[in-house]
Amino acid sequence: MTKSKLTLALLLPATLLISGCSTFNTEPRIQTVTEYVGPNIVLQPRPKPVVMGDVKFEVVTEENLEQFIEDFRRDYGEVVFIAMPVRDYERLSINIQDIRRFINQQSQLLVYYETAISEASETTADKNNLQNNEE
Repeated sequence: MTKSKLTLALLLPATLLISGCSTFNTEPRIQTVTEYVGPNIVLQPRPKPVVMGDVKFEVVTEENLEQFIEDFRRDYGEVVFIAMPVRDYERLSINIQDIRRFINQQSQLLVYYETAISEASETTADKNNLQNNEE
C-alpha cells in the first residue's frame, strides 16, 4: 500500500470512532422560550381606620381649683386628679405628632409597594402577550 492510501485507511476509521454517533443525531431539538413570570402577590385589604373616643382636657389653676372641684363632683361624682406638668404635656404632644408622622410615612410606603406590584403584574402580562403574538 502506498503511504497516502495507508494514511487514508487509518484516518477514516479514526474519524468515525471520534465522531461516534453524532452524525446520526436522533435527540429532539431543544427550543428555549422566554416567559416573564412576575411575583404572585395578593394585595391585602387595608385595616379598619382607628376610631378614637373624645378626650376632654381641663386646665386647672389655683384660681379655678375650687370651682373645678365643685363642677367635677357634680358631673362625675368622685374627684380624681391625673396631673401632668406643662413640660410633660409638651412631650406628649410631640410624641403623638411623631406617631402620626410615622403612620403617614408607612401609609405612603404601602401605597408605593401596592403601585409597584400592580405595575409589575401589568408589565409581565404585557410582555407575555407580546411574546405570544410574535409566535
